[in-house]
Amino acid sequence: MTDDIIGRRRSDTDAKLEIVRNEFLRQLGDEREAIIGARTAVYVTGSCGRGDVGAASDLDPYVVDLDNRRSDERAAAIGAALTTSAAAAGLEGLDADGSYAELVDAESLFQSLGDPKDDETGALTRRMLLLLESRPLENSDAYEQLLALTLDEYWKNEKEHPDDYLPIVLVNDIVRYWRILLLNHESRIRKKIKKDQLSKGDEIALRRYSSYKLRVPRCLSCFSALAYLLSLTPTESAHIKREDVLRMVRMTPIERLEHLRAVAPGEAGRLDTLRELYAAFLEKTDGGKTALTDRLKEDESDVKAVSDGGKEFTKQMFELIQSLGGGRTLHRAIVV
Repeated sequence: MTDDIIGRRRSDTDAKLEIVRNEFLRQLGDEREAIIGARTAVYVTGSCGRGDVGAASDLDPYVVDLDNRRSDERAAAIGAALTTSAAAAGLEGLDADGSYAELVDAESLFQSLGDPKDDETGALTRRMLLLLESRPLENSDAYEQLLALTLDEYWKNEKEHPDDYLPIVLVNDIVRYWRILLLNHESRIRKKIKKDQLSKGDEIALRRYSSYKLRVPRCLSCFSALAYLLSLTPTESAHIKREDVLRMVRMTPIERLEHLRAVAPGEAGRLDTLRELYAAFLEKTDGGKTALTDRLKEDESDVKAVSDGGKEFTKQMFELIQSLGGGRTLHRAIVV
């Protein structure tokens, strides 16, 4: 069952994104060069980026101009084309009503790095989703250039550490992003409860569903990357190369765990468990959010499965991080 649903979701994702890509280009038509040219990266994140699109998934596109030549006209045309393309593939529209699909300049991803405004402007989220769970939709060369530019921002002082460089700032950003996800999770639930005037039963079901999503796919995106980085530091004097990290960000989160089998064979049992729990999440959410939240109002077996599954996934991921880190420098940067 595990391989069946993970493989099926991966195939479904590829098929749907091919429809989205073809329709997107059809919508742009003869105006493609004027609207996106060759230097605008169009990529997807979320379930599309992770490769686990389900029946009720939406499209999570991001659009970044490498030449910093944003215009409202181009932004509107791209947004309209993406909306139509999502519908053509049977996806549930654009995530957040298309607000994340807004055309932005590449420099906006980096200019506030490390600043308190980094999250407020959305730059941290854009960088992290790019590095943790993205794949190109159109202009793959521009996408690769954007990845390179982003990693450049985290590789500023390797010359001072030619033999023992560790991407501490990148690790700090991933951890920061995870913590912000945890805080934003509560904030968003409170806003939805107030906006939709949810009953107590609906509120509890929403909290159960949202917690499950946070504890499995979002945890997987963040900590599969941290686990991968830790696997590159088997000794205290380890050196992480830029190309190693570039290889990592080109993988989906589940592919990172699969990669760890070869470099950390002693973790095979734990990796099997994480894969099975991820597959169980896909099974439980296969019918979409509404179907699962309805069951979480009254089906005690689903309530228990969701609660236990989320807790066990984070427990297993914690133990993987502890085992791979071994208390060395990069591990300490994650914890303290």
